[in-house]
Amino acid sequence: MSTAADAAEPAPERVASALAAAEFARVYARPTGDALAAAGLLARAFRA
Repeated sequence: MSTAADAAEPAPERVASALAAAEFARVYARPTGDALAAAGLLARAFRA
């Protein structure tokens, strides 16, 4: 995945595209409520 920003595609779509194509993803959440909730949502999405 390139680190250069592409103005034509917003960041969330780039991340979703990269994660959808990944064979493996490791998620590290900060110990805050919002981060843990987001990590839980990502985990559910990966299992679907």
